[in-house]
Amino acid sequence: MKSINIWWLIGALFLGSCGSKKESARPKDDGFRADESGYKIKIHRKGNGKSPQVGDLIQLVWKQSYQDSVMRNANEELTIQLTNPEFHGDLFQALLGLKEGDSATILVPIDSLLSSEKYRKAGLAKLFKPKTFIRNEVVIHRIYNEDQLLADTMKLRHPDVAMDPQGFYVVYLKKGSGPFAKMGNKIKVKQVGSMLDGTLFSTTDAVIAKDGGIFNPAIEYGPIELEVGNKNYPPGWNRLFPLLRKGDRVQVYFPSYLMFGPKGEPFYGVPPFTSVIYEFEILDLR
Repeated sequence: MKSINIWWLIGALFLGSCGSKKESARPKDDGFRADESGYKIKIHRKGNGKSPQVGDLIQLVWKQSYQDSVMRNANEELTIQLTNPEFHGDLFQALLGLKEGDSATILVPIDSLLSSEKYRKAGLAKLFKPKTFIRNEVVIHRIYNEDQLLADTMKLRHPDVAMDPQGFYVVYLKKGSGPFAKMGNKIKVKQVGSMLDGTLFSTTDAVIAKDGGIFNPAIEYGPIELEVGNKNYPPGWNRLFPLLRKGDRVQVYFPSYLMFGPKGEPFYGVPPFTSVIYEFEILDLR
């Protein structure tokens, strides 16, 4: 699943809201509590579930509006992933203080949003007026973490596969033979990397790259040689390779903390806290 950076979406959502259902010219804030983090909040209903942490997934219904324009309609449940708040008064700061079952309206100050150089450079100052607020109406249905997402995914796709003690799930597509790889060995592999929703981000196969829309003419495609235990690799790779033999072809479901972690991998377009799937075929081992 992809994480969603809400504030990068604001410009496009706002520009696309022409002709949408109108709201009152200015959201009323009667009964709102001003939080020290910078946003204003009104709790409509309190739940009794757990609170989220950075990296958790939240299933919610979320309506977003600004003055007389609806930016996001609450017509379906949405799943977002909480990353670290990016500015004082960020919506994510407010969501971190809510619980499962909570219903709330959160007013995010435009002045705080535009205090961030990143969002000023995005041109949002032309879209919003100072001393106004973006109105967010949210209902939190479920809060869960990445391990639960992976477990749920495996239950649907490969119910007979248990988590390996190393912290990932290995699906054998073909089994090889001979000795297992050892630290310092060189292995020649084909690989394909994708996210849980099927989005391709890396491959050694030019045909797959073209079909997946990520072909780069500057890349020399074909099997690559990797060193088992190389400290420059993600920790998940170094845990996996000693479990493999020549001829093995596996599909491995990695949690983000064994791969790209809270920073993601911008070069490949992998967002923070994103579980990934790698398919490896071990062509040679020496």
